[in-house]
Amino acid sequence: MLGGTVIRRLRPEVSGKAETRHACRPHRSLCPPESPQEVHLAGFKAHGVGASAAGALATYAAAHQGAVSPVLLPGVLLATVIGGFLPDVDSDTGKPVRILFSVLAVAGASAALLTTPDLRETAPIAGAWWLGIAIVIRYVACELFKHATVHRGAFHSLPATAIAGVATFLLFNYAGATLAAGIAFGGAVALGYLAHLVLDEFWSLVDLSGGTVRPKKSLGSACKLRGSNLWTTCILYATLLALAGQTWLVIEKGG
Repeated sequence: MLGGTVIRRLRPEVSGKAETRHACRPHRSLCPPESPQEVHLAGFKAHGVGASAAGALATYAAAHQGAVSPVLLPGVLLATVIGGFLPDVDSDTGKPVRILFSVLAVAGASAALLTTPDLRETAPIAGAWWLGIAIVIRYVACELFKHATVHRGAFHSLPATAIAGVATFLLFNYAGATLAAGIAFGGAVALGYLAHLVLDEFWSLVDLSGGTVRPKKSLGSACKLRGSNLWTTCILYATLLALAGQTWLVIEKGG
């Protein structure tokens, strides 16, 4: 009898929990997330898809306008995809920052050896210098960069989008590319960059798990006109003005 009484007393509680759990299933958007995994953000794959779509648009535009030769059209697509991941270089745990500094390590070490003959007197000396410079860039410089930046800070802003595009244009111009090719590649990087920011804002506004519009605290932190503080904002606009001035001179000279 005692056992039966205990069972009868427990059953309503268990049943109540089950009913609450089942009641939340049709309306998951009304229930608080049970774990951090339920908080949906635009991740690496989502940005890859968005950047690829933007790249297809940029490639079509470049081909339609005849801005670059057909053999360079895949490069326009690649430039857009690279631009689509650039904003996340300020994420300490993200793939873009690791990829960026790995590329910079290889390029920086190779450039140092090519421009400084004293570093490559013999093969062992050249190898030691190359490895040392690459390690410093990949790990030391990368850690300093991580400490100096915050996620969704200055890199997640519209001025940074313009800086990425204009800097790419100038880089291609200095490399001897035509004015049209520089505009095509600069515009591709800027378009990919902007696609990343728009996706971040979309994910901050729409809860894809329930199909509802539910703004998060991160809303407005991507497509903004400033950095994380006054200092970074001043650096952003000073850099943009300097690059814009240089771009004006290049266009005035006709490339």
